[in-house]
Amino acid sequence: MLPLAGPEFPTSADALKIAIEGGLRRFGVAPHEVQVGGMYPALDSVRIDLTGMQASRTQRAPVAAEKASGELLIAKMEIVAAPAYFEDAPLELAIRADHARFSYARDAERQPLLTLSGAAAGSVLIEAKRVALEELLHTVAKETAGKQGVEIKRTHLELTSRGPRLLSFRAEVTAKMFIVSAAITVSGQIAIDDQLTGRLSDLRFTGDGMIANVAGGYIRPLLAQFEGRTVPLLAFSLGDLRLRDLQISGGESLRVSAEFGETTPKLAATAAL
Repeated sequence: MLPLAGPEFPTSADALKIAIEGGLRRFGVAPHEVQVGGMYPALDSVRIDLTGMQASRTQRAPVAAEKASGELLIAKMEIVAAPAYFEDAPLELAIRADHARFSYARDAERQPLLTLSGAAAGSVLIEAKRVALEELLHTVAKETAGKQGVEIKRTHLELTSRGPRLLSFRAEVTAKMFIVSAAITVSGQIAIDDQLTGRLSDLRFTGDGMIANVAGGYIRPLLAQFEGRTVPLLAFSLGDLRLRDLQISGGESLRVSAEFGETTPKLAATAAL
């Protein structure tokens, strides 16, 4: 789903380019480059380069509130980022679709949107290095623990595949309070569904001693709040399209890949990464 600058839907390739750029900025996303080729509304290509984009925990994706009449056809659609940033963590993103169909819609404020309604073939790839996620986790842990008088000295993150759609994680944090240091651990798993939404489960906190008691007092309630919560992995919805060959893997990188569309040929989603 792509937000457009309103109030009306564009009627030319140049107007679409401007509308995409303005719509993304409305949601706090500054595109590196937007390219649109062909004659509207049956375009040859649209390429949106989000390299350098900054996303945060507080950002919200556009949501369609009502449908509108009209359809846009794009022979080759690409959304890429090499990299984009979630907080300070870099990640690679590639969404590609052949012969994509977009329907018109509007959000709750009646601003125009484009919703992906079909494609002959497509692919999605999201990848982030484990060390980058580890650094992000360390930053978040320092912010949270510092409010409780606890100093975070070291953070280590492990990612382990448990199946095509299931990943377990284990974060070991070395914390210090006064002159005492101790290791505390947060673990759990994340399962990915057909809409590229992750569901958190089996969240656990372990640790012994004074620091663990202090940390556990605010971490355990947080884990209880996040147990079963879903987290979208994409800021852009793929609409009602059904994903196939969905896989999540761990190790030195967190990698999520999938294909979609009405035909089965694979697209080389990694070619531009």
